[in-house]
Amino acid sequence: MTKGIVTFMLAMVILPFQLIAQAIDTNLVYQLDEVIYDHRLKQMLSNVNVQSIDSSIIQDYASEDLATILNQEAGIVLVAYGSTGASNIRLRGGMSSHTAVIWNGFNITDPLLGMYNFSTSTPALIDEIKVQKGGGSAIFGGGAVGGTIHLNNHAEFNNGKSVDLTQQIASFSNSYTKLSYTDARKHWVNRFSVFRNKGVNDFIYLNIAQLNPSIDTNTNGRMITNGLQHEVYYRKNKQDFSAQYWFQNTDRQVAPLMTTFNQGVNIIEQWHRLALNWKYQFEASTLIIRNGTFGQGLIYINPNYGDSTNNQSLANISELIWTSYLFKNHTFNIGLNHNHTKGNSANFVSGLKQNRTAVYISEQYRLNNNLEFNASARRAYIDLNWKPVTYHFNSKYQLFKGLDITVSHSKSHLNPTFNDLYWQGGQARGNDTLRDETAYTYDFGIVTAYSNKFIQHQFSTSIYHSRINDLIQWLPINNVWMPMNQKKVHTHGLEATYQLEVFISEKSKLKWNSNYNYTVSTVIEKAANEHDDIIGKQNIYIPFHKINSSLKYTCVNTSLQFNLIHNGRMFTNPDNSVFIKDFMLANTAISEDLKWKKQHIKLSFRINNLFDNNYMNRLWYPMPGRNYQLEMNLKLN
Repeated sequence: MTKGIVTFMLAMVILPFQLIAQAIDTNLVYQLDEVIYDHRLKQMLSNVNVQSIDSSIIQDYASEDLATILNQEAGIVLVAYGSTGASNIRLRGGMSSHTAVIWNGFNITDPLLGMYNFSTSTPALIDEIKVQKGGGSAIFGGGAVGGTIHLNNHAEFNNGKSVDLTQQIASFSNSYTKLSYTDARKHWVNRFSVFRNKGVNDFIYLNIAQLNPSIDTNTNGRMITNGLQHEVYYRKNKQDFSAQYWFQNTDRQVAPLMTTFNQGVNIIEQWHRLALNWKYQFEASTLIIRNGTFGQGLIYINPNYGDSTNNQSLANISELIWTSYLFKNHTFNIGLNHNHTKGNSANFVSGLKQNRTAVYISEQYRLNNNLEFNASARRAYIDLNWKPVTYHFNSKYQLFKGLDITVSHSKSHLNPTFNDLYWQGGQARGNDTLRDETAYTYDFGIVTAYSNKFIQHQFSTSIYHSRINDLIQWLPINNVWMPMNQKKVHTHGLEATYQLEVFISEKSKLKWNSNYNYTVSTVIEKAANEHDDIIGKQNIYIPFHKINSSLKYTCVNTSLQFNLIHNGRMFTNPDNSVFIKDFMLANTAISEDLKWKKQHIKLSFRINNLFDNNYMNRLWYPMPGRNYQLEMNLKLN
């Protein structure tokens, strides 16, 4: 296998120079991509297994968090630690660390935890969300076994000046305010946004953890988030430049479990994110240079035990991508990436550092507009050690108009995080004997699409299989949570997405979006110190079935929307003896758009958990029952 990969990498380096001798069409005009940091999805993966959530959908969730919109629109599995706790997602039966989060071209996954908290980010600061399912770590870095979440910002040029104000009030003393100012000229755009999100979250729930279930009130659920984002875009001739800065400070209380009393735990999180992207278009090639700096801190305070922990990390990422268009249907990419990360915590040795340098190459072929093939390989050098080569292949074949077949295969590699190795605190312990993970993923998909002036629909389905060796998972060992290497974990399943849009008349339309996931994630070989009864059992917090569906009817300026989520049973311990029962949630909303000249006012009213179901996403963490939101969005041009 190693010889084959080395041969493949050499072939991709040598082949472009051999093809230069061929006739290159110098009359080709290559346009600058609208989003330069979306380069890798388009030219290295061909958007295979990619689901997009555009600005029109994001607007419906402007005052929510990213966890909510992904849970309701993208068909992913959400694990939420209560109303103000962390929210992680799991794609294709993997762990939370198996999903990379890419913001404007940079991986912003927490370097200490190896995962991302989606409950503290607002979609109102994002213009486009893309969910790429399946292994793609050869171009996004190690560990993206389940997939990647892309959070993109972009700008519309030459639109003049505008002000955008969003105000929401909701149940449990919650409120959200966002104000944006945009100045869009012919060659540049300047946009500045500030927001504030706060709430008490004192909802009532049925405490089923007690021998005699009782009605309790969620305490210690206060949260206040303040943030700002500044974006600058410049585009002229052959150059494209963008800069985004995102600051946020969140002060949140951690609500107790149903089984414990209020402990008064408080968490303060703060981050600074700066992304710089520059692109220059040559006659038949493109150069992209980007740099990002990401600092974040988390302070954990438990006054009952006099416990206070300060965790900090700082990462600087630099990347260079050169793209060559050798002839009309061929693209070659070579990239160099360097990541310098520092980590500090009272719970492990301070001043930990890590340097990662990686080189990757990729090629994309299009034959007769029917067949498209992508191949990429990556080799990383981490702290003076070479890591195994990772790679990704995918192809898309148009059998006939409206029917595409896709095939993918990838190898990915994941290193333990600082916390995995060194954490010492509370009821958790790190494990410095952990081994790196290696995963192989296979995917086969079918996409059908049809459209005319009355109807548009698309159906896509994929079956996949992943083999993960030495999977790292935190498990309760003698009442202490520790990361362990499970020797082999196999995941396989089926995904299906259906999108339908019916144009009933010139002023009314119906839009339906539905996702179904069937996921099996089981331990095939266990670690030496684990019990035999976990073999063949489903991994914790991964349901076999997940369904979400959204139906929206629009007539003139009025919209009615209904969302339905079914989350299957989730096991909460390795031997599958304890589980959270399946639950179904329904949400509904009505909105009215009022326009006068260039002014635009949108009023909306939403009911979440319409049928007031009592449910949990994580064992003994209560979630709110029926609740209401009233929102106003005002745009002035």
